[in-house]
Amino acid sequence: MKSKARAAKESKKSFSKAQEVLYLQDFKRANKIAKHSSKNSL
Repeated sequence: MKSKARAAKESKKSFSKAQEVLYLQDFKRANKIAKHSSKNSL
């Protein structure tokens, strides 16, 4: 029972970590696009 709860907690942790990574990738991509578009508008 204890190990099941621990496993759930671990998977939740790794899931949030994956979400964080995806968010950072999106953020970088958005930054790149923003820089690119601002360069074009200048």
